[in-house]
Amino acid sequence: MSVKDFIETTSVFTIEEFKTAFPTVTGYNLLMRAAKAGKVLRVTRGVYASSTGRYKGVKQDRFRIASKLASNVIFAYHSALELHGVAHSTSSRVQYYSAIKRKAIEFQGNYFKQYQPDDESLMIQTIRATAYGSVSVTTKEQTLLDCLSNIGRGGGVEEVLRSISGFPYIDVSEVKERAVFLSSSTIARIGWVLEQKREKWNVAEKDMQDLQSILVGGAYRFVSEVQQKAGWANRWRLILPNTEDDMKEWVL
Repeated sequence: MSVKDFIETTSVFTIEEFKTAFPTVTGYNLLMRAAKAGKVLRVTRGVYASSTGRYKGVKQDRFRIASKLASNVIFAYHSALELHGVAHSTSSRVQYYSAIKRKAIEFQGNYFKQYQPDDESLMIQTIRATAYGSVSVTTKEQTLLDCLSNIGRGGGVEEVLRSISGFPYIDVSEVKERAVFLSSSTIARIGWVLEQKREKWNVAEKDMQDLQSILVGGAYRFVSEVQQKAGWANRWRLILPNTEDDMKEWVL
């Protein structure tokens, strides 16, 4: 395969992948010449996207691009909601976990942000789709925990609730096992959500009692920002950003 054939048929690639195929200086010089001519676009240091052949004028898939930013990319937060097919709306943000630090970048109208997991024992799975191949993503349970731990990264309260409500089921035992390591505010949020979804997700009363038993004191906030008290969930001693009736509509 020639360099021309490679860049016309490979959508996104790393410099390591290119050098494996073309280990000589001549190959690298041809890549730089193609980049100067606009046939290859530099995504960030060491990562390139084709802009010629079948990819001329084509906007590259953002998840395929992100998967090349590190060797161990695990999609998370709102990106995980999208990959699970439950996101209420799309986002130009692409969020992922990786042990390799990478600065946030923008490319073709998308913003790529890397996070380092607080817990090395993340629950992950592989999802495959035609558009971006096989990728690693946090499980439904991990995504629920992550988004309720950091509402902003999930797109805000309404977006998070409407999205996670789309999960057809949740392994409540896994959620409970991991919830004990989270803040009391997050545990209260999880408990409130499980209470609303108890029928669809087969949440037992004991499951909610177990979470309640962890909570000490209160009140807790659904969002951390200081704001006027709009709603109150008595069982979870949880200050809500909207009336409880409005929030129930988002999650049911």
